[in-house]
Amino acid sequence: DGSYGFRALRLIEGERMYHGSLFCTLAQDGRIANLTQGILPYEKYKDFDVISEQEAYEQLCSGKFRFPSEEFSKNKLSIKVSGVTLTYENDTKGFCQPVYAFQTEINKKAVSLRIPAISR
Repeated sequence: DGSYGFRALRLIEGERMYHGSLFCTLAQDGRIANLTQGILPYEKYKDFDVISEQEAYEQLCSGKFRFPSEEFSKNKLSIKVSGVTLTYENDTKGFCQPVYAFQTEINKKAVSLRIPAISR
């Protein structure tokens, strides 16, 4: 229909990572009518040691995670873990940090819980 989208999801090329989306719309004559460029390059800062998936799971079990919502009482949680992936998220300074994202069900509601992966 003349609309196109491209995604770079943590695309690593050498020491650089690209992440984001680019969308464009073509006019009837084939020229670009609209372009939204949102693919950001990230430069490697330095190497860090990361904790293991098991260590991250142990932190999750001991309640050391960023709680996603005030919706749940932290005292009465039933957490069921269905999967985990090592991914990245931006910190408050704009750096991309590795985190373990646990796919969970808390009190029968799907919730992603994140554990920082950098070893402290």
